[in-house]
Amino acid sequence: MAYGDIAGLIDSYAFAAFCYTPNISHVDGNVYAIAYYQPIANQGILITLTVNPDGTIPPAIIDTHIFYAGILTEPTITKVGANVFVIAYMPAIGPFRGRLDTIQIADDGTIGAAIDTLDIFVAGITWWTRRTNPINVSGDVWIFATQENGALELRTISISPAGNIGAPISQTTMVVLGNMEFSVAHVQDNLYAVIVYGNNPLQNATVRTFTISDAGVISAEIASLVLEVSGYIQKPQLSHIAGNVWGAFYTAPPGAGVGRVRTFTINDDGTFGGLIDVFDFEANPSWVSAPIQRTDTNLFTFFYSAPSWIEIHTLTIQDDGTIGAITSTLVIPTIAGQAENNIFKGDDVYIISAFAYPMGPGLGIIGTFGVSTKLPVVSTLPASDIVVPGIGVSGQATLNGQLDYDAGEICACGFEWGATPPLGTTTTTQGQNAGDSFSEAITGLAPGTYYFRAFAETDWIKVYGSTLSFKVESLKPSVATLPATGVT
Repeated sequence: MAYGDIAGLIDSYAFAAFCYTPNISHVDGNVYAIAYYQPIANQGILITLTVNPDGTIPPAIIDTHIFYAGILTEPTITKVGANVFVIAYMPAIGPFRGRLDTIQIADDGTIGAAIDTLDIFVAGITWWTRRTNPINVSGDVWIFATQENGALELRTISISPAGNIGAPISQTTMVVLGNMEFSVAHVQDNLYAVIVYGNNPLQNATVRTFTISDAGVISAEIASLVLEVSGYIQKPQLSHIAGNVWGAFYTAPPGAGVGRVRTFTINDDGTFGGLIDVFDFEANPSWVSAPIQRTDTNLFTFFYSAPSWIEIHTLTIQDDGTIGAITSTLVIPTIAGQAENNIFKGDDVYIISAFAYPMGPGLGIIGTFGVSTKLPVVSTLPASDIVVPGIGVSGQATLNGQLDYDAGEICACGFEWGATPPLGTTTTTQGQNAGDSFSEAITGLAPGTYYFRAFAETDWIKVYGSTLSFKVESLKPSVATLPATGVT
């Protein structure tokens, strides 16, 4: 398979006949935990199951636990200690409120007893987790983002590795018009960002920055960047690209269902450097964007959902924020519904959780698929045929390389060379397959040391061999002894 190719669906398992918003977390080894809402019995359910290293899923549940009896919305499950997990959700009983439960799960998937519970209650407040998993700030400090009465609330709470939950430490409010969806990301050090929209024509879709101290104190908003004017977007997510470059993945606007990626910079002080690039990859009125997963250095895998299928795409984004084309697409009609979150399994295997919609509650499903991240491999070989410049002759050399692995496609191979690094001259390229050797003669060389490296390039990626050097010597003066003349 070529770099970025999606190998296809490996396996799938319907773990629940009726399910809403399943959220998956890794327990240990091949064991995983899923928290979801069962809308027929009105229960919050936690299960554990196995996913093998090759992506196969044994069709059996290890253990089951009802963590809440009643109507609730959008639970998330996050590992906070060696065998301790926190489940965040909104019970819909009496005045709406938010709840955190910690629970033990053994390495073998056995679910233990509940450890601690925290109810966050403010009269008249609607608390909504919006499927956003908490992020660890420092030590026992965790950041939770919630929707509360038309505002985005950022709240830090202490949760020990043993599962003991403390009182809220700090919180800040960001005004957002309408019901919203959002996602929080750690930028660097104490700097954080949140992407948020409100389904109100007067509300722009924005990325906003703020800081959190190690003690959990949240600052006011530092700066904001508008992604969409009056922009209703769905299931937005942030992903780090490289350095100060970030990407936003979402669906916009309503009706058209355009899958959109934008890149931009977040400066070290939390200000924004502006938008870099934008890419719209497909339009479908039914699309709902879903999780983004960094698959390799410049390769990203993301999901879009429709009522009767899920599509998985891979996309390249360069370190400078330039967005490439779609490298591969996989349509999975057997997993019909909305993708919720996904996890890296290992050896290019990924796991996705989903639930069927919109015809009422449907199957809860997990599936596995593969993405090839094997890059071409190219070697730089020593230069040969070095010619010393002289009268009527320029300095010359032959650069040599070999394509060791082609990642399943023809690679354009060539060389970069120059008198000093960085190398400023690029040769023409030659199409090569694995095992092919290639060479390029360069001329016009003055005496001195030169550096070069081989490269192999596909439509999606460019890789390099090691940098070698060679020396062009100066033409050495020569003297000849001639027979003496005029001897008497």
